[in-house]
Amino acid sequence: MSDSTLNMNRLAEEVKVPVTILMDDCYGTALGGRDEYRAFLINEDGPAYVLNSMWAANWRHFMIEVQMLRNPNDVEEIRELFKYMDYRKVVGLNTGLIEDSVFEMLLEESSEIFALPSENHDYTVRVVERSYQEAKNSLPA
Repeated sequence: MSDSTLNMNRLAEEVKVPVTILMDDCYGTALGGRDEYRAFLINEDGPAYVLNSMWAANWRHFMIEVQMLRNPNDVEEIRELFKYMDYRKVVGLNTGLIEDSVFEMLLEESSEIFALPSENHDYTVRVVERSYQEAKNSLPA
C-alpha cells in the first residue's frame, strides 16, 4: 500500500464524510477506466503524445521539471525532442476541467509547436460519477 493510500485511509477515519479513492490515473479516469485506457493505448496507430487538460496548459513547466527541456521556448529543441522520441501525433484528452474552446486552442498550439498533427479524443466522467455515487450510497439514510 502506498503512502498516499495510507494517508487517504487516515483521512477517511478522521472526517465525517464519505471518502472514495479513484483507482485509475488521470488518463484512465478520463477514458472511463482501466479497460478503456488499455484499449486506447492498444488502438493508437503509433506513438502519441497525450495531452490532458493539465498537461495542455502546463507542458512547458512539466518538461522543465522532469528535465526533458532546457528551454521550453526553444521550438527547435522541442521539435528535436519529439522527433527523437518518435511521436507521430498529439492526442488531446480534455478532462472537462477547462472550457472546450480553451482546450482546443491549447491542443492546436501544442500541435504547431511540436510539428505534429493533432486529434481530439472523447472523454467521459463515468469513473468520477461512479465514485460520487459510491460516496452518496455510503451516507446514512
